[in-house]
Amino acid sequence: MDQPQVFGAFVRRYGATFRTSAYIKWGTSRQSLGSVLILNPGSADFEKMNPRLGAKLKQMGAAMGKIQPDPTMDQLIRLVNQIYEGHPAGKLQIYNLFNLQSTYSAQAINNFEQLACTGKITPNESLATPDELQSHPWILIGWGLHRKNDWKNLQKAKKLWMEKIKTAGIPVFGKQNDKGDYYHPAPLLKAKRDWILSELTNQFNTEIKPLIPYEKLIQRRYTLLKWNGKSGAEAHYIVKDNNDGTQSLIADGREPVWFHLDLAGDPAVADWRSDQGNNFDNIRQLAPRPSQSKE
Repeated sequence: MDQPQVFGAFVRRYGATFRTSAYIKWGTSRQSLGSVLILNPGSADFEKMNPRLGAKLKQMGAAMGKIQPDPTMDQLIRLVNQIYEGHPAGKLQIYNLFNLQSTYSAQAINNFEQLACTGKITPNESLATPDELQSHPWILIGWGLHRKNDWKNLQKAKKLWMEKIKTAGIPVFGKQNDKGDYYHPAPLLKAKRDWILSELTNQFNTEIKPLIPYEKLIQRRYTLLKWNGKSGAEAHYIVKDNNDGTQSLIADGREPVWFHLDLAGDPAVADWRSDQGNNFDNIRQLAPRPSQSKE
């Protein structure tokens, strides 16, 4: 299985770095695998992955591109791999209650509160619209258990986000405490990361998975779209590569050619059998002939 890539967009404001967008991507598919709402951006930046972009951020005040994943992202990668049974294909969008980047949560909240109280930023800066949230099959909430009475702007940001999520009407999950806050998906203590991963996976499987269509959960490499109903050398198939959305006609003795076209929708195959529930990872499982491999 290919390793996912992480992308982020950053700006410099008031002497601090804000990560305005971030996502983790498996393969080339643009389909949303889900989303997550956590406290604030952690340590992931350009420095190790792309120093040129790091320099651009310092010089120009803005940059976007591939970044090195931080421990939270590594944990989210583990979670998505478990949810999609090791075969994710698409994007996990990462949202934050506020976009101020900092490794230390309490310090980040204090800085956020100070900037918000002076009017430099607002608690609704990071909000996604209901329409955007509806593009995701689910959202995981894991903003942590930090709470103080004088963190008014943080509480307002939580309230605003929950209102948007409720309006969007998408499935929500996360491990809550008795005060209504949500455990972070990547606890500081490594010994607890397996525990929360198990808790979230079990919760997803019991509460969220039944609400999501099967084809959005099982992200195998290929999907069989059409079959002419014949066997052996006479069998012809139309297959979709779920990594990039291309389709190909698979037939005996032919090297597959992949097109960004809806081959399955062509009138010439209108009477072929539809087999859209048949997903697989190796094209040889469909037609085990050496000339028909795409790996």
